[in-house]
Amino acid sequence: MDDWRAVHTWASQQQSCRYQAWGPNTEAQTRAFVADAVNAWEQRPQLRYVYAITCDDQVVGMGELKLRQNSQAEIGYAVHPDHWGRGHASLAARQLLHQAFERHGVHRVFATCDPRNTRSAAVLRRLGMTHEGRLREVLHIRDGWRDSDVYGLLAHEWASSEVDSAIRAGRDGQHQSSPPSPASLVREFHRHVGVAVRSMPTVEVDGARRRCDFVEEEARELRTAVESIDVVATADALADLAYVVYGAALHFGVDLDAVLAEVHRSNMTKSPAGDGKAIKGPGYEPPAIEQLFRTGARSS
Repeated sequence: MDDWRAVHTWASQQQSCRYQAWGPNTEAQTRAFVADAVNAWEQRPQLRYVYAITCDDQVVGMGELKLRQNSQAEIGYAVHPDHWGRGHASLAARQLLHQAFERHGVHRVFATCDPRNTRSAAVLRRLGMTHEGRLREVLHIRDGWRDSDVYGLLAHEWASSEVDSAIRAGRDGQHQSSPPSPASLVREFHRHVGVAVRSMPTVEVDGARRRCDFVEEEARELRTAVESIDVVATADALADLAYVVYGAALHFGVDLDAVLAEVHRSNMTKSPAGDGKAIKGPGYEPPAIEQLFRTGARSS
């Protein structure tokens, strides 16, 4: 709720909402919007995810993901006019797509924009989204009835874009090697064999013990490979171990990439102690995993 004043600096501007049905906001309207966005995180099931876009620790915009019926999701974003053209919208939209496909496992993500809003349309095209058509006069705004262009991206297109750095990095014509993440690979396998992926973190699920058995089995194979001084078998065992660990995370509804990043942040606050070791000194900060769960480190 403390961010409402920062949000209001752009939500109260005419140019921010030129193509929208809302705004320019009064202070009361902005307060209500921020309150609703915060409360959405407490709803079960949670169908709305609103994120702040920050720059230099200042809120300069927002991105929103809405889960719809039939494995569909909608994304939207807004950025302070002073920060237009700096890539914030592209980065936010890309993260929303990641949330939709990688954490929530939807089949299709769509977005709409006023045909006159060429900046927003360019963002959606750079993300690899397809212009699917135009809905005529579907929204009434201050200057009359507005058309909406619809852009969409399918799950298999997103999976292909995992190795397309022009889309992943948001830069046209610049291709670099960018392999898919372990989470996306294992998720694809789960879809292939029909294994469920959960949306909320929990270990109180059927098959939890079996997941632990998988990890223990692959760990034993890794030890055998290392003791046999077989580097090929060791590499294979390491990959298998990573595979079942990420599989367990998906089974338990945990975004392991986000948790791993938080554990890394925590580890970097430890003090070097020599011999490749580190200790928890005065500046040590434990990983805030519970906070991650409250703010979206979930998988499905």
